[in-house]
Amino acid sequence: MEIVALLASLMGLAFVSGWRLYGTVLALGLGIRVGVIRLDPAMSRLEVLGDPLVIAVAGLIYVVEFVADKEIGRAHV
Repeated sequence: MEIVALLASLMGLAFVSGWRLYGTVLALGLGIRVGVIRLDPAMSRLEVLGDPLVIAVAGLIYVVEFVADKEIGRAHV
């Protein structure tokens, strides 16, 4: 049963990361940092996402990606 929970978590993360990778990393990192998300021991390597440096870089890249996406969309209109 443990493997099913792990696979479900990974499938959910993979689905969400298809939208915006850095937004997903940012959301997971913040959730881990504030304690909203508790990781399964099998996924303990993802705890690095809660590091303040990782959160800051993911947030910065997310903003850059968001602005670039809006600018490219405006240029084609």
